[in-house]
Amino acid sequence: MLFSHVSEPPPEYTPEPPTTSPQANVKAAKSLYPLPRAPGLLLRKKLTALVIPLVLAGLQGASPLTAAEVHAGNNAPHTSGLSGEYTLTAQDLRTRKIRVQFPKLKVISHSLEENPRREWESTFTPCWKERNLYRLHLRSQTATLRRDIEYLIRKNSPQNAATLRPVLATETVTAADRGFRLSRQQTLDFQIKGTNGGKNQETDMKTATLWAVKNPESVYEQNVLIRCSNYMWHHQALDDPPGSFNGIIELTFRRVELQPKMVDPYSTIAWLLWSKWVTWKKSPEDMPDGKGGIKKAIRVLRQGKVPNSKNPEYYFEAATTMMPVAQNHRPEIYRFVTDYLKQANKLAQDDGMHAETRKVLGHCYRHMEKPEKAIAWYRKVLDVESDHKIAKKYIRKLRQADKSNDDSGNEQN
Repeated sequence: MLFSHVSEPPPEYTPEPPTTSPQANVKAAKSLYPLPRAPGLLLRKKLTALVIPLVLAGLQGASPLTAAEVHAGNNAPHTSGLSGEYTLTAQDLRTRKIRVQFPKLKVISHSLEENPRREWESTFTPCWKERNLYRLHLRSQTATLRRDIEYLIRKNSPQNAATLRPVLATETVTAADRGFRLSRQQTLDFQIKGTNGGKNQETDMKTATLWAVKNPESVYEQNVLIRCSNYMWHHQALDDPPGSFNGIIELTFRRVELQPKMVDPYSTIAWLLWSKWVTWKKSPEDMPDGKGGIKKAIRVLRQGKVPNSKNPEYYFEAATTMMPVAQNHRPEIYRFVTDYLKQANKLAQDDGMHAETRKVLGHCYRHMEKPEKAIAWYRKVLDVESDHKIAKKYIRKLRQADKSNDDSGNEQN
């Protein structure tokens, strides 16, 4: 039996009933691909939930450091080594520039033109001890609007000469009376400069990427997710396990959670999943979580079909993503590929899309050794592009091969 050494059966091709919510479809697909977690994590979470409230109740220093507490003398350990004024500049936020005095956490000035004397509440909270990552949260509220600015900042050298490196900045504006969010902006591009000298501190992309993988629900901008994915791609040793693509998959799932009507993210996830399977097939110890990657890839593409059901480009991209699997590993996947290509051809609105889809269908049936169907689809290419060189070439080759087979058969008879 073909691929009898693979423990999982080939994917079934029965259609799946769509759910009403695109986000629900993404979560359903994501549930099929749980990322590896450390042993005992669930137990540690339960213990943490029990212990942390007790610790917070007994250790005042573990709580966020507020401006009022600083004035009262509670200045350790969060702001140790920080003194003077720091200017935080983020051109992509509504509040492009704000100056904060440490250790008092007092907002000295800001770039908002309306109500320049507004009051700000400030907290400086440790949020990731291993990376010396802190959250500077600034809040200003009027009768109608509440503005929250959150800067994730890495504190380098926690001794006397500490510096602050930008990681991620988020600004949210909410209707104060109804709690309705009016806008939210997020950027990796912000700078921190102390008034006591020194150069502008640029974004710590390593910490930003690891934070995004660890807390994808806290990332809201597609550009942030794309840049973190690109960083992870070029630094695969940061992944868990290294080289597993798990971080990129996690970030890309977040992209489709935020915007389900997309094409590339679904095909990226599917491609990475079946690539993990290829590695697992060759060397299971190098990719222990690669088993079942083809089935998971197809399930992800089917889930993405729900919000993109009328988009011919989605069907074409999904089909061509799985085509190498059919050609090089599992020929039965051609059924999925040809079904999606036919749907793309059906929905296509322009001759160029029709020609490309029909050409690829011809290639599929040629690889499946079904020359009659291949010729039929190549001819359909000529219906919309009469001078299509590739279609003409393969029609000619297939006819010559068919004639050679007939001649060979006649000689044997």
